[in-house]
Amino acid sequence: MGSNIKPIYLPNCPQMYLGYPHATIASGFCFISGMVPLREDGAILTHSNELAMDKPPAEPSSVNTDVLSEPVRSQSWWGYSSIEAILHSLDGDLRDVLRTHQYQKDKRYYSIHENVRKIKTGKTPPPSSGIGVIDTSPDGQAWITIDGIAIDPKNWKFNSRRKIIRNPSIIKSTSHYSRAVSAGPYIFTSGHIPIDTTKPDNPLISGFEDVPEEGRFLQVDTSHSDTVNGPIAAQTWFVYNTIKNMLEDSKSSLDDVVSITVYLQDMNDYVTFHQVHTSFFSNCSPALSVTQFDKVGHKGTLIEIELTAMQNEGGLVRNDITKVENLTPDAGHSSLATA
Repeated sequence: MGSNIKPIYLPNCPQMYLGYPHATIASGFCFISGMVPLREDGAILTHSNELAMDKPPAEPSSVNTDVLSEPVRSQSWWGYSSIEAILHSLDGDLRDVLRTHQYQKDKRYYSIHENVRKIKTGKTPPPSSGIGVIDTSPDGQAWITIDGIAIDPKNWKFNSRRKIIRNPSIIKSTSHYSRAVSAGPYIFTSGHIPIDTTKPDNPLISGFEDVPEEGRFLQVDTSHSDTVNGPIAAQTWFVYNTIKNMLEDSKSSLDDVVSITVYLQDMNDYVTFHQVHTSFFSNCSPALSVTQFDKVGHKGTLIEIELTAMQNEGGLVRNDITKVENLTPDAGHSSLATA
Protein backbone atom coordinates (compact mmCIF):
# COMPACT_ATOMS: atom_id res chain seq x y z
CA MET A 1 0.00 0.00 0.00
CA GLY A 2 1.39 3.39 -0.94
CA SER A 3 1.99 5.96 1.77
CA ASN A 4 1.20 9.67 1.61
CA ILE A 5 3.09 10.36 4.83
CA LYS A 6 5.86 12.89 4.25
CA PRO A 7 8.58 13.81 6.78
CA ILE A 8 9.73 17.37 7.43
CA TYR A 9 13.31 18.14 8.45
CA LEU A 10 14.27 21.66 9.50
CA PRO A 11 17.59 22.89 8.06
CA ASN A 12 20.41 23.51 10.55
CA CYS A 13 18.32 21.94 13.30
CA PRO A 14 19.89 18.81 14.87
CA GLN A 15 17.69 15.93 15.99
CA MET A 16 17.86 14.68 19.56
CA TYR A 17 16.63 11.28 18.41
CA LEU A 18 18.34 10.36 15.14
CA GLY A 19 16.09 8.97 12.47
CA TYR A 20 13.01 10.87 13.56
CA PRO A 21 11.81 13.85 11.51
CA HIS A 22 10.83 17.15 13.10
CA ALA A 23 7.31 16.59 11.80
CA THR A 24 5.28 14.51 9.38
CA ILE A 25 2.35 15.50 7.22
CA ALA A 26 -0.53 13.24 6.23
CA SER A 27 -4.19 13.70 5.23
CA GLY A 28 -4.14 17.45 5.83
CA PHE A 29 -2.55 17.28 9.27
CA CYS A 30 0.94 18.10 10.49
CA PHE A 31 2.15 15.94 13.39
CA ILE A 32 4.97 17.70 15.25
CA SER A 33 7.64 15.67 17.04
CA GLY A 34 8.76 16.52 20.54
CA MET A 35 10.97 19.54 19.98
CA VAL A 36 14.05 19.20 22.19
CA PRO A 37 15.88 22.59 22.21
CA LEU A 38 19.27 22.03 20.60
CA ARG A 39 21.93 24.39 19.32
CA GLU A 40 23.30 23.89 15.82
CA ASP A 41 26.26 21.94 17.32
CA GLY A 42 23.83 19.49 18.94
CA ALA A 43 24.24 20.69 22.54
CA ILE A 44 21.23 21.69 24.66
CA LEU A 45 20.35 25.37 24.32
CA THR A 46 20.73 27.32 27.58
CA HIS A 47 20.67 31.02 26.62
CA SER A 48 18.91 33.17 24.05
CA ASN A 49 22.24 34.43 22.69
CA GLU A 50 22.76 30.87 21.38
CA LEU A 51 19.64 31.06 19.22
CA ALA A 52 20.28 30.96 15.46
CA MET A 53 16.83 32.44 14.83
CA ASP A 54 14.85 35.44 15.98
CA LYS A 55 15.42 36.14 19.66
CA PRO A 56 13.06 37.01 22.55
CA PRO A 57 13.03 40.55 23.95
CA ALA A 58 16.09 41.20 26.09
CA GLU A 59 15.77 41.04 29.87
CA PRO A 60 18.03 42.65 32.49
CA SER A 61 20.88 40.32 33.39
CA SER A 62 21.02 38.94 36.94
CA VAL A 63 21.84 35.70 38.72
CA ASN A 64 18.14 34.82 38.74
CA THR A 65 17.52 35.43 35.04
CA ASP A 66 20.82 34.01 33.77
CA VAL A 67 20.88 30.85 35.89
CA LEU A 68 17.23 30.02 36.56
CA SER A 69 14.88 31.63 34.09
CA GLU A 70 17.01 32.08 30.96
CA PRO A 71 17.27 28.37 30.04
CA VAL A 72 13.48 28.00 30.30
CA ARG A 73 12.85 31.22 28.37
CA SER A 74 15.30 30.46 25.54
CA GLN A 75 14.18 26.82 25.25
CA SER A 76 10.51 27.83 25.14
CA TRP A 77 11.28 30.43 22.47
CA TRP A 78 13.22 27.86 20.44
CA GLY A 79 10.29 25.43 20.64
CA TYR A 80 7.67 27.83 19.33
CA SER A 81 10.01 29.26 16.70
CA SER A 82 10.79 25.76 15.44
CA ILE A 83 7.11 24.87 15.19
CA GLU A 84 6.58 28.19 13.42
CA ALA A 85 9.33 27.31 10.93
CA ILE A 86 7.70 23.94 10.21
CA LEU A 87 4.36 25.60 9.51
CA HIS A 88 5.94 28.36 7.41
CA SER A 89 7.31 25.59 5.16
CA LEU A 90 3.67 24.58 4.60
CA ASP A 91 2.50 28.16 3.95
CA GLY A 92 0.99 28.31 7.44
CA ASP A 93 1.79 29.80 10.84
CA LEU A 94 1.10 29.28 14.55
CA ARG A 95 -2.59 30.05 13.98
CA ASP A 96 -2.80 26.61 12.34
CA VAL A 97 -1.76 24.78 15.52
CA LEU A 98 -4.61 22.65 16.87
CA ARG A 99 -3.04 21.55 20.16
CA THR A 100 0.34 21.47 21.87
CA HIS A 101 1.80 19.58 24.80
CA GLN A 102 4.40 21.17 27.04
CA TYR A 103 6.47 18.66 28.99
CA GLN A 104 8.12 20.59 31.80
CA LYS A 105 10.95 19.43 34.04
CA ASP A 106 10.01 21.89 36.77
CA LYS A 107 6.58 23.50 36.71
CA ARG A 108 7.71 26.22 39.12
CA TYR A 109 9.01 27.98 36.00
CA TYR A 110 5.75 27.68 34.09
CA SER A 111 5.18 31.45 34.18
CA ILE A 112 8.42 31.98 32.24
CA HIS A 113 7.19 29.68 29.50
CA GLU A 114 3.81 31.38 29.67
CA ASN A 115 5.33 34.79 28.93
CA VAL A 116 7.02 33.38 25.82
CA ARG A 117 3.79 31.74 24.67
CA LYS A 118 1.93 35.05 24.99
CA ILE A 119 4.44 36.72 22.69
CA LYS A 120 4.57 33.93 20.12
CA THR A 121 0.85 33.03 19.91
CA GLY A 122 -0.71 36.45 20.53
CA LYS A 123 -4.45 36.69 21.06
CA THR A 124 -5.25 33.33 19.44
CA PRO A 125 -3.26 30.68 21.33
CA PRO A 126 -3.92 27.01 20.57
CA PRO A 127 -5.31 24.58 23.16
CA SER A 128 -2.55 23.02 25.20
CA SER A 129 -1.76 20.63 28.02
CA GLY A 130 1.11 21.41 30.38
CA ILE A 131 2.48 18.35 32.16
CA GLY A 132 5.28 18.06 34.70
CA VAL A 133 7.78 15.28 34.00
CA ILE A 134 10.93 13.93 35.66
CA ASP A 135 13.09 14.78 32.65
CA THR A 136 12.75 15.90 29.03
CA SER A 137 16.12 14.89 27.56
CA PRO A 138 18.64 12.06 28.10
CA ASP A 139 21.25 14.39 29.61
CA GLY A 140 18.79 16.18 31.90
CA GLN A 141 19.60 19.64 30.53
CA ALA A 142 16.35 20.39 28.72
CA TRP A 143 13.73 22.16 30.85
CA ILE A 144 10.88 21.93 28.37
CA THR A 145 9.94 20.13 25.18
CA ILE A 146 6.90 20.79 23.02
CA ASP A 147 4.99 18.61 20.57
CA GLY A 148 1.69 19.12 18.82
CA ILE A 149 -0.68 18.70 15.93
CA ALA A 150 -1.52 21.34 13.33
CA ILE A 151 -3.23 21.82 10.00
CA ASP A 152 -1.21 21.26 6.85
CA PRO A 153 -2.55 24.27 4.89
CA LYS A 154 -1.32 22.95 1.56
CA ASN A 155 -3.40 19.77 1.86
CA TRP A 156 -6.31 20.77 4.11
CA LYS A 157 -9.46 19.64 2.29
CA PHE A 158 -12.08 21.37 4.44
CA ASN A 159 -13.36 24.90 3.92
CA SER A 160 -12.86 26.08 7.49
CA ARG A 161 -9.40 26.40 9.01
CA ARG A 162 -8.85 26.60 12.76
CA LYS A 163 -11.47 28.52 14.73
CA ILE A 164 -11.37 29.17 18.46
CA ILE A 165 -14.59 27.91 20.02
CA ARG A 166 -16.33 30.63 21.98
CA ASN A 167 -19.72 29.83 23.50
CA PRO A 168 -21.51 30.42 26.83
CA SER A 169 -20.44 27.06 28.27
CA ILE A 170 -16.71 27.71 27.76
CA ILE A 171 -15.28 28.60 31.14
CA LYS A 172 -12.26 30.88 31.35
CA SER A 173 -8.87 29.30 30.78
CA THR A 174 -6.50 29.05 33.71
CA SER A 175 -3.66 30.56 31.66
CA HIS A 176 -2.82 31.70 28.10
CA TYR A 177 -4.40 29.00 25.93
CA SER A 178 -7.71 28.35 24.20
CA ARG A 179 -10.10 25.84 25.76
CA ALA A 180 -11.00 24.31 22.39
CA VAL A 181 -10.77 24.87 18.65
CA SER A 182 -12.61 23.48 15.66
CA ALA A 183 -11.05 22.67 12.31
CA GLY A 184 -13.25 21.26 9.58
CA PRO A 185 -15.38 18.59 11.29
CA TYR A 186 -12.95 18.14 14.21
CA ILE A 187 -12.79 19.59 17.73
CA PHE A 188 -9.55 19.67 19.70
CA THR A 189 -9.64 20.58 23.39
CA SER A 190 -6.95 21.69 25.76
CA GLY A 191 -6.14 19.71 28.86
CA HIS A 192 -8.97 20.53 31.27
CA ILE A 193 -8.23 20.59 34.99
CA PRO A 194 -10.59 20.75 38.01
CA ILE A 195 -10.35 24.49 38.63
CA ASP A 196 -13.64 26.40 38.68
CA THR A 197 -12.81 29.64 36.89
CA THR A 198 -16.47 30.75 37.05
CA LYS A 199 -16.03 31.60 40.73
CA PRO A 200 -13.90 34.24 42.49
CA ASP A 201 -10.30 33.14 43.10
CA ASN A 202 -10.69 30.11 40.78
CA PRO A 203 -11.16 27.48 43.51
CA LEU A 204 -9.88 23.92 43.25
CA ILE A 205 -12.46 21.13 43.23
CA SER A 206 -11.38 19.32 46.38
CA GLY A 207 -14.10 16.77 47.04
CA PHE A 208 -17.76 15.79 46.79
CA GLU A 209 -18.85 18.99 48.54
CA ASP A 210 -17.64 21.00 45.53
CA VAL A 211 -19.87 19.32 42.93
CA PRO A 212 -23.67 19.09 42.66
CA GLU A 213 -25.65 16.05 43.80
CA GLU A 214 -25.45 14.38 40.37
CA GLY A 215 -21.66 14.31 40.69
CA ARG A 216 -21.69 12.55 44.06
CA PHE A 217 -22.92 9.11 43.01
CA LEU A 218 -19.79 7.44 44.43
CA GLN A 219 -20.18 9.13 47.81
CA VAL A 220 -20.77 6.57 50.58
CA ASP A 221 -20.88 8.93 53.60
CA THR A 222 -18.02 7.31 55.42
CA SER A 223 -15.07 9.50 56.27
CA HIS A 224 -12.29 7.18 55.10
CA SER A 225 -13.76 6.21 51.71
CA ASP A 226 -14.96 9.69 50.82
CA THR A 227 -11.67 11.25 51.85
CA VAL A 228 -9.69 8.76 49.74
CA ASN A 229 -11.94 8.57 46.67
CA GLY A 230 -13.83 11.86 46.88
CA PRO A 231 -11.12 14.16 45.45
CA ILE A 232 -10.47 12.14 42.26
CA ALA A 233 -14.16 11.29 41.80
CA ALA A 234 -15.28 14.91 42.14
CA GLN A 235 -12.44 16.27 40.01
CA THR A 236 -13.09 13.74 37.23
CA TRP A 237 -16.82 14.48 37.26
CA PHE A 238 -16.24 18.26 37.16
CA VAL A 239 -13.84 18.03 34.21
CA TYR A 240 -16.01 15.70 32.15
CA ASN A 241 -19.14 17.75 32.89
CA THR A 242 -17.35 20.92 31.82
CA ILE A 243 -16.24 19.30 28.56
CA LYS A 244 -19.70 17.81 28.00
CA ASN A 245 -21.36 21.25 28.22
CA MET A 246 -18.82 22.75 25.86
CA LEU A 247 -19.30 20.02 23.25
CA GLU A 248 -23.08 20.23 23.35
CA ASP A 249 -22.88 23.97 22.69
CA SER A 250 -20.53 23.29 19.76
CA LYS A 251 -22.70 20.97 17.62
CA SER A 252 -21.09 17.92 19.17
CA SER A 253 -21.48 15.63 22.17
CA LEU A 254 -19.70 13.00 24.21
CA ASP A 255 -21.02 10.44 21.71
CA ASP A 256 -18.87 12.16 19.08
CA VAL A 257 -15.61 11.87 21.03
CA VAL A 258 -12.92 9.99 19.11
CA SER A 259 -10.07 9.86 21.63
CA ILE A 260 -9.31 10.87 25.21
CA THR A 261 -5.95 11.38 26.90
CA VAL A 262 -5.96 11.41 30.69
CA TYR A 263 -3.04 12.56 32.84
CA LEU A 264 -3.20 11.29 36.43
CA GLN A 265 -1.14 12.46 39.36
CA ASP A 266 -1.40 8.96 40.88
CA MET A 267 -2.24 5.80 38.92
CA ASN A 268 -3.78 4.39 42.11
CA ASP A 269 -6.72 6.69 41.33
CA TYR A 270 -7.43 4.85 38.08
CA VAL A 271 -10.24 2.63 39.37
CA THR A 272 -12.23 5.55 40.79
CA PHE A 273 -11.50 7.66 37.70
CA HIS A 274 -12.77 4.89 35.45
CA GLN A 275 -16.02 4.51 37.38
CA VAL A 276 -16.78 8.17 36.69
CA HIS A 277 -15.48 7.93 33.13
CA THR A 278 -17.84 5.08 32.20
CA SER A 279 -20.82 7.01 33.63
CA PHE A 280 -20.24 9.69 30.98
CA PHE A 281 -19.63 7.26 28.11
CA SER A 282 -22.46 4.75 28.44
CA ASN A 283 -23.43 5.08 24.75
CA CYS A 284 -19.99 4.99 23.13
CA SER A 285 -16.43 3.97 23.87
CA PRO A 286 -13.77 6.45 22.71
CA ALA A 287 -10.14 5.41 22.47
CA LEU A 288 -8.59 6.07 25.87
CA SER A 289 -5.03 6.60 27.11
CA VAL A 290 -4.31 7.03 30.84
CA THR A 291 -0.82 7.85 32.14
CA GLN A 292 0.67 8.97 35.44
CA PHE A 293 2.85 12.08 35.37
CA ASP A 294 5.09 13.84 37.86
CA LYS A 295 2.98 17.00 38.05
CA VAL A 296 -0.53 17.46 36.66
CA GLY A 297 -2.17 20.85 36.22
CA HIS A 298 -2.04 23.13 39.27
CA LYS A 299 -1.11 22.28 42.84
CA GLY A 300 -3.82 19.98 44.18
CA THR A 301 -5.19 18.86 40.82
CA LEU A 302 -5.16 15.10 40.44
CA ILE A 303 -6.25 14.85 36.83
CA GLU A 304 -6.08 16.59 33.45
CA ILE A 305 -8.19 15.48 30.48
CA GLU A 306 -7.96 16.41 26.81
CA LEU A 307 -9.96 14.98 23.95
CA THR A 308 -10.64 15.04 20.23
CA ALA A 309 -14.21 14.93 18.94
CA MET A 310 -16.27 15.28 15.79
CA GLN A 311 -18.93 17.85 15.04
CA ASN A 312 -22.36 16.46 14.17
CA GLU A 313 -22.55 18.42 10.93
CA GLY A 314 -19.10 17.42 9.68
CA GLY A 315 -20.32 14.63 7.41
CA LEU A 316 -17.68 12.15 8.64
CA VAL A 317 -18.73 9.04 10.51
CA ARG A 318 -17.19 7.98 13.82
CA ASN A 319 -16.72 4.22 14.18
CA ASP A 320 -15.61 2.12 17.15
CA ILE A 321 -13.22 -0.78 16.59
CA THR A 322 -13.76 -2.96 19.65
CA LYS A 323 -12.96 -6.41 18.31
CA VAL A 324 -9.42 -6.89 17.05
CA GLU A 325 -7.83 -10.33 16.74
CA ASN A 326 -5.31 -11.13 19.51
CA LEU A 327 -6.14 -7.89 21.32
CA THR A 328 -7.36 -7.80 24.92
CA PRO A 329 -11.19 -7.64 24.91
CA ASP A 330 -13.31 -4.75 26.11
CA ALA A 331 -11.73 -2.85 28.99
CA GLY A 332 -14.48 -0.28 29.18
CA HIS A 333 -13.34 1.69 26.16
CA SER A 334 -12.59 1.19 22.48
CA SER A 335 -9.33 -0.26 21.37
CA LEU A 336 -9.51 2.21 18.49
CA ALA A 337 -11.90 4.86 17.29
CA THR A 338 -11.81 6.10 13.72
CA ALA A 339 -13.31 9.07 11.95
